[in-house]
Amino acid sequence: MVVGKKPHDGLEVNGLYQQVFDAKKFNKPVLPVPSQGDPVLREIMAKALMPDPVQRPTFADIKLRLQQALKQN
Repeated sequence: MVVGKKPHDGLEVNGLYQQVFDAKKFNKPVLPVPSQGDPVLREIMAKALMPDPVQRPTFADIKLRLQQALKQN
């Protein structure tokens, strides 16, 4: 939605499984944060994909950040 592309476009099922496995193995996010798109959404995505659940924002945090971004625009 952020960049107008389907997630994992062109990746075969086995490739997707391998990506999930590697992410768990190397303790990194399963989905890469897009390099394009709205900076606020990219920031939220990066934080939401943190390997440590304690570092992830709550839904209340996400809602607040989005409301702040809407007021700035």
